[in-house]
Amino acid sequence: MPKKHIYWIFAILCLFVFSAWCADPYPGTLRHILRLVHRHAISAPSERELFNAAVDGLLASIDENSGFIPPSIYEELNEEFHQETGTVGILFWFDEAEKQYRVGCTLPNSSARKAGIEPQDVLLSIDGEPLTSENAPKLLSKLHSPTETQVQVETFRPSSQKKRTQTLVSRKLPVQSVTGFTRLPDSTWEYRLPMFPRSERDEGTAEGASGTNGKPAKKTDGKPVSDAPLYVRLETFGEQTARELRDILTRGMQTDACGLVLDLRGNSGGLLKTALEICGMFVQKRAIMVQIIGKGARTPTVVPNEAVPIWTRPVAVLIDHRTASSAEIVAACLQDWGKRGLPKAVCIGSRTFGKGTIQNIFDLGPLPDDRDLEKETDWRTVWKQIRETPRRGGLRISSEMYLSPDGHMIHRFPDSPKEEEWGVRPNGGWECGISEHPEFQKDPDGFEKRWKTLTLLRASGALPESRWGEVPALDLPLKRAMDFFQAEK
Repeated sequence: MPKKHIYWIFAILCLFVFSAWCADPYPGTLRHILRLVHRHAISAPSERELFNAAVDGLLASIDENSGFIPPSIYEELNEEFHQETGTVGILFWFDEAEKQYRVGCTLPNSSARKAGIEPQDVLLSIDGEPLTSENAPKLLSKLHSPTETQVQVETFRPSSQKKRTQTLVSRKLPVQSVTGFTRLPDSTWEYRLPMFPRSERDEGTAEGASGTNGKPAKKTDGKPVSDAPLYVRLETFGEQTARELRDILTRGMQTDACGLVLDLRGNSGGLLKTALEICGMFVQKRAIMVQIIGKGARTPTVVPNEAVPIWTRPVAVLIDHRTASSAEIVAACLQDWGKRGLPKAVCIGSRTFGKGTIQNIFDLGPLPDDRDLEKETDWRTVWKQIRETPRRGGLRISSEMYLSPDGHMIHRFPDSPKEEEWGVRPNGGWECGISEHPEFQKDPDGFEKRWKTLTLLRASGALPESRWGEVPALDLPLKRAMDFFQAEK
């Protein structure tokens, strides 16, 4: 090829690059700034630190809910949405009297259950380290490890007075996002409020259709024996949440349950699609579930024509200051339609968080993170690790805002005063909180300790039936929900 042709090709390429730079000079300028800071800044930040700061600064200009998701957080987020986690399958609780960590129950198909670990076994050591109050958080976290991780667990069985040391393997197990009033020793859930006054009770109600294992309750004269309300707690809005809740509500409608306690306290949200599916389980077809505001346009999202409400009985929705995002969509939908009696519903508790924006999650592909950089300084080795065991990062970008079905503002801006309209407020006369309990006002620390102990016992399957009545005695919003259903009877 003649040299002059090569020169022309080179000139055209230079012109193309220059034109592209002139059309959008910011990416090139940003790279230049990053290089200058990396070379000349007195603190000599790493490229990773500069990258994180640059991306965070860029997304912070959108709003407080947009941001960079590093690989470590991105993995946790995916586990939450996909409702899977790595675990050996031991649910534990702390025995205050004996100062010991005990097994509450083991999860189905877990390594712990297959190894024969049973409720009330005492946890002595993990990976050869005896459990103490100082190292317990670090050691107990090993029970939830990445899949295929081996964890050595030493236990003591009081009934046989024998110690056992076993090597358990972490497996990926499903995580239930819809939980009940308390877990039972077989790891299933009790979905009734068992202390609620009822017409009858027999052994069949403990595993009733509104209860734990999907088997229909024993019946008297063709009807379920209990009219106690169901209690379901939504931990998050994941991929399986709607299916889990639909199964429970369908079984519950086959009983005489007088209503439903839907506990959304502490629920920070999740998938919008799941929230809308759940709204459709309660309200009529073509009913507005939420209003979405995009770029200048407001679009109502309605229940599809083919949808049929599953639950038609009264609903008490428990909310607090940590109820946010998708959980606020469900609470607002039930409250607005509850005023019309479709179905009858009230919100009980305290004002919600006020996160009324919708984020799109964008996958950035494999990225280095602290776990790579702590072990290696050679970038060639780091990128080799990334290719072999990729850890993905992402971006969270706010793209839409939502209002309640009646058009009430949900989102709380950073400068929003308390007097403005945001979040979901409890219905009139139904505002209450744990902090209003007389025991809390008398001894906050003691109350919190007792509350945490009860919560751990309920979650681990170790709360004896003789103590079930302690829960509403401490939980004022739950007690008010019981009052609501008593008034409805």
